[in-house]
Amino acid sequence: MASKEQQTTEQEFYQTIIGIPSEILFAENLEEARLMVISGQGFFPVEGRTPAMTFGTSIRRVPLCRGEEPIVRNYCLFWKKDNFGYYVEEFADVLKSKFK
Repeated sequence: MASKEQQTTEQEFYQTIIGIPSEILFAENLEEARLMVISGQGFFPVEGRTPAMTFGTSIRRVPLCRGEEPIVRNYCLFWKKDNFGYYVEEFADVLKSKFK
């Protein structure tokens, strides 16, 4: 799922970084993506374990692997040394809690 403006970036990411060599199909919204999966037109890569996103009984979730190992993405947060303080550290703590 990606907007028209984001599709080139998403395609490059999934083909170059993740290593999916096939054609990338895009859906305009979640409902369209689900219909494409159910009708056998493709897969819908979903990152993480998002409880808010339910898929129903007609779609099965499987891990995305490279060889035998699941693909894991690391997220990093950086800021300039001279740009620190209470709000920057609080923001970093909020982000850290969201990725646990």
